Amino acid sequence: MRKDGRGFTLIELLVVIAIIAILAAILFPVFAAARENGRKAVCFANLKQIGLQFRMYADDNRGFMPFGQDPSDGMFWNSMSPRPPLIWDALMPYAKTAAHWRCRSDKGYFTNLTFVLTDGRQMSVPNDIPYFKPLWRYHGGGSYWFNTRLGVVNVPGGRKRNVVYTGKLDSIPEPSRMTVMYEPGYFHSSEAFSIAQSQRTLTSTQYRQVARSMALFADGHAREMPYAEWRTWSYEYTDTICGPYQ
Repeated sequence: MRKDGRGFTLIELLVVIAIIAILAAILFPVFAAARENGRKAVCFANLKQIGLQFRMYADDNRGFMPFGQDPSDGMFWNSMSPRPPLIWDALMPYAKTAAHWRCRSDKGYFTNLTFVLTDGRQMSVPNDIPYFKPLWRYHGGGSYWFNTRLGVVNVPGGRKRNVVYTGKLDSIPEPSRMTVMYEPGYFHSSEAFSIAQSQRTLTSTQYRQVARSMALFADGHAREMPYAEWRTWSYEYTDTICGPYQ
């Protein structure tokens, strides 16, 4: 203790401030990482809950999964179509709340996007282009996307995707590799990542760097995978269409 009544010197104050700044620089990233890990745990639980809903749906429908497309016209049920039925319409009777369809890291969608193509050129996408208008509003604000190659059927006129699997849930080949739902990556990635091949070459300049995504698989397990691993898989096991999240 100081007995002469003098306060701290400028040097002493600067030392204290420097120590506080160093501690903050060390601890703040740790706190941020812990918070994001908590959000990931919630997303993991969300996907597990959705997996149980798929199982209950299949049990009530002779073991079959919900269709990925409308059998009458081939429209995707979970992507850009602004009309019902949507995939969660089929699953909501098995849920008490719709809260688990939204990841806490999903803050909404970006507008006025800028993408960098693989050859280095940039492509700007203003939000007045109909195709890129916020798809988030079209699918009810959910954060997870359904594998549209599950339950796809032939439709007149040839307007369909190649059929990958239309059988029962328990008969899916390689269920541990067949994605049922996944995070599109738009809301927490530096890459405009979609498992669909058409989106693999785009990188947005406006997304945060995470480069991994959570997925639910047909055998009921959920896990996080790096995008590099996703790209080594056949898109027939993972094909889906997703919207731009931030």
